Amino acid sequence: MERAVPNTQLDGPYHAPVASAARPALFRAALRHVAHALLEGVEAKQASPQALAAAGSSAGHEGATVAPALAYLRDRVCVPRDLKLPAARQFRAHLNWAIDTLQQ
Repeated sequence: MERAVPNTQLDGPYHAPVASAARPALFRAALRHVAHALLEGVEAKQASPQALAAAGSSAGHEGATVAPALAYLRDRVCVPRDLKLPAARQFRAHLNWAIDTLQQ
């Protein structure tokens, strides 16, 4: 059974609401692609570049609506609380890759 995701916006006191247009399912799909790229390498994902774009554009929604939410997550990763520095750099780099792919 899938857990319900609260309808909250990913915004802080200094950020504009960025995830209001992004559907939680699209955001989760983009994060799954980032996790797969972290495990298998970006080269494996680049062999089929339409896979990430298709995840972002399913159900008639543009992948560009998910990109601001991914950018917000990238900017909010905290070192050393969330990750150690090398892991955080890799995570941010892969989030940047996903953002660039979705905005094309």
